[in-house]
Amino acid sequence: MSIAVCLVVLQVNIDHASFQSKSRLDLKDANLRHLLKRLAAADLEQRSTDIDRVIQNRASGNVSRMILRVGGSAADTAAIYPEANQTITLGEDYWDELVDFATFCGVQLAYDLNGMGMRHPNRTWDASDATRQLQHIKKMQQTDALWAFQHGNEPGHYLTRHPAVAPSAAEHGRDYVALNALLDAVFGSSNPARPKVQGPDICFGHMSDTSPCADIAYLETLLKAAGPGAIDYVTVHAYGLMGPKASRPTNKSGECFQDIFLTPIAWESNMLPTLQQWKQLQQRAAPGSKLVLTESATTGDGGCPGLSNTFVAGFFFVDELGFVAANGYWQSYRQDLVGWSGSEGSSYALAGPAGWYSEEANGALLPNPDYFTALLWRALMGPQILKVTVADTAAFRAHAACSPNGGIAVAYANSASSAATVSLRELVGGNPHGVTVVDAYILTSAGGDLKSPEVFLNGGGDPATPLNATSPILPQVMRADPQSQTFALPAFSYGFLVDRAAKLPACTQSVHAEDANNASHADQTTVASVALDTSLLKSRCLDPRDFGAKLGNSGATPVSFWKANTAAIQKAFDIAGHAADPTCVLLAGGGDYVAADLVIHGSGVQLVIDAGTRLVTAVNVTKTALLLVQNATHIEITGGGVIYGNAEYYIDYFIPGDDEYAPTSPDGGRPRLLFVRQS
Repeated sequence: MSIAVCLVVLQVNIDHASFQSKSRLDLKDANLRHLLKRLAAADLEQRSTDIDRVIQNRASGNVSRMILRVGGSAADTAAIYPEANQTITLGEDYWDELVDFATFCGVQLAYDLNGMGMRHPNRTWDASDATRQLQHIKKMQQTDALWAFQHGNEPGHYLTRHPAVAPSAAEHGRDYVALNALLDAVFGSSNPARPKVQGPDICFGHMSDTSPCADIAYLETLLKAAGPGAIDYVTVHAYGLMGPKASRPTNKSGECFQDIFLTPIAWESNMLPTLQQWKQLQQRAAPGSKLVLTESATTGDGGCPGLSNTFVAGFFFVDELGFVAANGYWQSYRQDLVGWSGSEGSSYALAGPAGWYSEEANGALLPNPDYFTALLWRALMGPQILKVTVADTAAFRAHAACSPNGGIAVAYANSASSAATVSLRELVGGNPHGVTVVDAYILTSAGGDLKSPEVFLNGGGDPATPLNATSPILPQVMRADPQSQTFALPAFSYGFLVDRAAKLPACTQSVHAEDANNASHADQTTVASVALDTSLLKSRCLDPRDFGAKLGNSGATPVSFWKANTAAIQKAFDIAGHAADPTCVLLAGGGDYVAADLVIHGSGVQLVIDAGTRLVTAVNVTKTALLLVQNATHIEITGGGVIYGNAEYYIDYFIPGDDEYAPTSPDGGRPRLLFVRQS
C-alpha cells in the first residue's frame, strides 16, 4: 500500500545577529532552555520531570529529532576565530555553549558557515576558519549535536550588495564541492556521524526589488555546478507578506495590516507560485536531495510589531505549514525562536520581547501565541499528510495528518467573522464515515482582540487563563451536534481536532520519520481524506487600503494619491485573479479612489464599490482605460458606488447647434472608463 508521507517537520531558527558581542544571546537562560526543550519534545502535558524520556521517544518514533538552524544574513559576517577579522566572532567558548545548549534541549544544529565574508581575492572560498571549527568539533566529540552545515545565506543578494567580490552562481556551487571535501577530510566520507550539507538558502521576498533574490536560474546554475550529491538538502526562504523596512521605497513600505493577516489568499498568492517553481527545479536539477524551507514567517524583515508576535499571526502559521507539506517540502523552519534578525528585533519570533537576548537586559522571556501553535503542530501532526477538501476556502483553511499517538489530526484556521459549521467525514475505501467525537485544541484571543499577545485554549477555563510557558495543553472533548452531525468552530479561531478512534489505512502503518523523508513526492498516493463543509462562512473581501490606498481628491490634480492607489488596487486585483476561489475587492470608506490603468485578469474577481465611494480616473495620466478587463473570466462589478471618468476635464467647449461637447483631443485621446478585451 502506498502511503502519503509528505512530511513537514517543524524546525526553528536563531539568527546569527543574536550573537553580536553587545547583545549576545544568553544560552544559559532557564526560560529559553525550557521553551526550546519543551518544543523539541512536543510535550503538551508539561511533564518536566520526564522530558528527557519524551525527547528520546520522539526521536525514535514518527517525529525526528528537532533541528535548530543558526543562520541569517549575519552569518556572512560571522566567524569562530578572531583571526578571520569578521564583524561577529563567537570564539570557541561560546561555540561550546551553543553545543551544550543544543544537547540539553534535545536538538541538533544546522550551522551556516560564512559564504560571502570569507573569500580569497580570486573569489574562491577561504575555508580557514571553518577548518579550525571542524577540527575543534572533532576534538571535543561534538558531532552528535550537529545535523548539517550550510554555506552562506541568500546568495542572490551577494551580486547586488558586493558586486566586485561576489561569487557567481557557478562559483558558489563549487564552494559546496569544497565544503564536502573538507567534511570528508575531517570526519571521513563513510563516517555516519559526518554532518550533512544543506543550502544555498535562496530567498524569495515578496515585494522585494532585489534581484536575483528569487532568481530560479541562479539556483539551477548553482545546483548544476555543485553536482549530484553535493547538497543533501536544497534550502530556500519564503515569507508570506512583507514587513516594514526603512530602506524600502515608500510605495513598498510593507503589509503590516490586520486585515491582510486574516486573508489567506494574500500570502498564498505570494508564496505558492515560487514554492512550486522551486520544487519543480529541485526535482529536475537535484532529484536525490530533499527540499527544505529554512526560513518563513508571516512577514519578512523582522516581522510586523504588534501583529507578527500576536494572536493574529497564527492564521498564517497554520496555513503555511499545511501548504508547504502539500507541495512536497520536507521541513519548514520558523524564523525565529528568539532574538534578532538582521538589524531589527525579531517580532516574528516564537518568544519575546522582540530583540530579547537576556533576562537582565530585556526582562523575562515569554512565549508568543505562535509558540503554542508550533508546540501543538509538532505534537499532533505526524509524517503522513492526508488530503483535505473544503467546500468554501475564502476564509477557512484546513490540513490533516495521521497523528503520532494514533488517529488523525486536522489543523484548521477560521479567519472569518462568523463561526464555521464543520462536518468531518473520513473517506475509507470511498465510503464516508462521519466523525462525532474529537479531542479539540481550539485557540482564541483575549476578548476577541486579534492583536493580543495572549492566547486561550478551549476558552481558557473558569476563570479564563491564557497559556503560559508551563501550562499543560490538554484537549477538550467535543461532540458533534446530534441533529446536524457538525462541529461549531468559533469565529477568528484556529486549532486542531483529533479523532483518536480513526483507523484509516494510511495511518495504521508505522512510518519512521527518516523513512518518510526518503519517499518521492511524485510517487505519493493519498489513500484517505478528510472532508469539511463550511457552509456558514462569510467570504472576506480584499481592501486596497490594506495595501496603501488612500481616499483623496477628485483626480484633477492626481499627483498626491494616484500612484499609491493604482499600485494598491492593482495588488488586490492580482491577488484576487490568482485565487483558487471567487474573491472580491472592496472599495469603501465614502470618498474617491483616484487611479489609472487598472487591469483585472484571471477568474472570479468581484469588484464591489460601496455606496458613497467612487473609483475615479486620474486626469492626463490614464492611457487606455480606468478599468481594463483582459484575459479574464467570471468578472463582476457591483455595489452602490460610482465609477467616474472625470469627463469634464477632457472637454474643450460645447457646440450648441450639435448639442454635444468637443473633446480636448480631436483624435479621441480621452481614455475609456471600462475596456473589455479577450475576456
